[in-house]
Amino acid sequence: MKAKIFTFLLVIALFGASSLVSAQTNFLNQLYYGAESATVTPAADNAWYFPLVPATTGVAYYSFSNEHAATGTYSIKFQTTDASVFGTYANAIVGGSTAPDAAKINLTAGQYIMKFKLYLGDNCPGAIQFWIQPGSAATNLAAFKLGSLGTLEKNKWIEVTAVDNTTNTQPTTLAADLAGGKMSINIPKTQITNASASTPSVLYVDDISIFTYVPTSVNNVYAFDCNVYTNRTTNEFDIQSPLGSEIKVYNSLGSLLKTIKSATGNIIIPATSYSKGIYIINVSFDGKNIVKKVSF
Repeated sequence: MKAKIFTFLLVIALFGASSLVSAQTNFLNQLYYGAESATVTPAADNAWYFPLVPATTGVAYYSFSNEHAATGTYSIKFQTTDASVFGTYANAIVGGSTAPDAAKINLTAGQYIMKFKLYLGDNCPGAIQFWIQPGSAATNLAAFKLGSLGTLEKNKWIEVTAVDNTTNTQPTTLAADLAGGKMSINIPKTQITNASASTPSVLYVDDISIFTYVPTSVNNVYAFDCNVYTNRTTNEFDIQSPLGSEIKVYNSLGSLLKTIKSATGNIIIPATSYSKGIYIINVSFDGKNIVKKVSF
């Protein structure tokens, strides 16, 4: 039996990321948030702080790395062979009161979205969080996250969009103006499993960006016809869209699961490997997006 799924308008704001940010300014300086400050001298001016675990006598589990980079030469690498050494989180910090001015985070009160690039090892952590904090305090003023990392593509760079750490949706709200702030990148200890010398838990982060949230006008979205059905008997998505349209399937956390081009106008996507829940179908054609929410 097919069930037709009608457009859920709010999801346009949540998952139409490419259309939301295309004309927006990135508030984070990419010398620092793109990890290219690795070569800045003196090292104290590179704006990054990689804490030792245990403190003062231990090892830094984050580092600049030229092994993989989405753009430029460097990215930020996290690697551990033993999660037991951490407290609640394994963290790294960029920006703040002692950092160069260009590395400090300055945002006015409002709503924001975050995009970044990930390179995941075969045994990667299950989640990553980004906390926006005052320059000299550890209070979280806004927090982004991305979970279900184990379901994403491995050993290649992928661009992802984070969700709010509390609501699990976009955008994230900053209640008051922030000047001279910093970012704490955190991996929950509970999300690091089976880490060992032979199978380290590894991921790389690059090109961290924050944009003002600007909803796409509904009048500009519906510029072509698109229908999405679920077939619970055969466990499939049936998508009718224009020839050449691009179809992306996201889970409820905003993680990209599949991308496909429509060559026939009617696409069948098997969903037998997907767990029950909410999925977002983003169909792009001729510079316009239609976003539909499906329950499977």
